[in-house]
Amino acid sequence: TAGRMVSLSNDVAIAYDPTRSNAFSLIGNSGPFPRYGYPELVRVNSGLQYRLEYGNYRVAGLAQVGNGYALGNGSMGEYEAQIGATFGGFSADVVARYAKDAVSLQSFSGGELPAGYDPGSILQATLANVAAVMIAARYKWDRTEIYGGYTYARLANPSDAFPNGFPSIARGIFVPPGKVNATYYDVNQILHTIWVGAKYDVWTNLSIAASFTYQRQNDFLPPPAVCSGSGVSS
Repeated sequence: TAGRMVSLSNDVAIAYDPTRSNAFSLIGNSGPFPRYGYPELVRVNSGLQYRLEYGNYRVAGLAQVGNGYALGNGSMGEYEAQIGATFGGFSADVVARYAKDAVSLQSFSGGELPAGYDPGSILQATLANVAAVMIAARYKWDRTEIYGGYTYARLANPSDAFPNGFPSIARGIFVPPGKVNATYYDVNQILHTIWVGAKYDVWTNLSIAASFTYQRQNDFLPPPAVCSGSGVSS
């Protein structure tokens, strides 16, 4: 497959999400959890993807090609590999990902707007190199399905600083010079996410589901700043 596509991580997260709800799910439809803090990595605009199934096993690979941001991608390079298997009611998949210069876009507040630009056409950006792995499994027995998963992500400073800015993934919107934060992860951020859940088919047209999600991160504030525990650094 070639062209615009959804990432392998996103496909696996949705497949192993017990609730699978746009409104309530923290796994399959929420940016920070399966997307390792960078929702723009969900879709690749210029990608190549290959899938192969053999018996009970499956493998897949994805590679972003071309000039990243200029082609509407959320990074300058995104690569994923997947391996999985199904035996009866049990299924499991593992996905490894690396993204170079992944971008997280933020709007400007009034006092931060750079002079000489149309406020409706600019955003500021935080960049990171993202290395991550996701492990997920489920088991189906009769009307009941049990789910579980774990993700590990390391966010580090990007390979490139882009001091002159760059075009964003939105047509006509760009990041102006000097508004790229390439040092946010001087101390790497480490994210651990765990989820468990279950779904029960009451009738053929009615299911109930519940899940529990836990995420932990390290204190990645550069010294001498410390985290006070209230969400405010000092």
